[in-house]
Amino acid sequence: MQYRELSTGTGTYVIKTGAGFLQGIQVNVAAAATTLQIFDQTSAAAPAIAGGAAAFPLSAVGTTPFYRYNCSFTNGLTIVVGGSGTFSLTVLYY
Repeated sequence: MQYRELSTGTGTYVIKTGAGFLQGIQVNVAAAATTLQIFDQTSAAAPAIAGGAAAFPLSAVGTTPFYRYNCSFTNGLTIVVGGSGTFSLTVLYY
């Protein structure tokens, strides 16, 4: 298993190119105004794993959920973090 922490600001993060497996995303520090989209692609384009056309909020401030996906991806793994606020995520993948 590999991991990558995202905490440097909003933007588009290419986590992995090519096929792989997304186990989940641990929210270490959450901000209610921070949103997330996850794509099976090397860019922010379809197909979406979660949040495709409408990004979803990470969580309310003060909670640190684990989003379990346990899904394969074919093209790559890209995560788009939007909104505002302090956040920290750990992406777990193969």
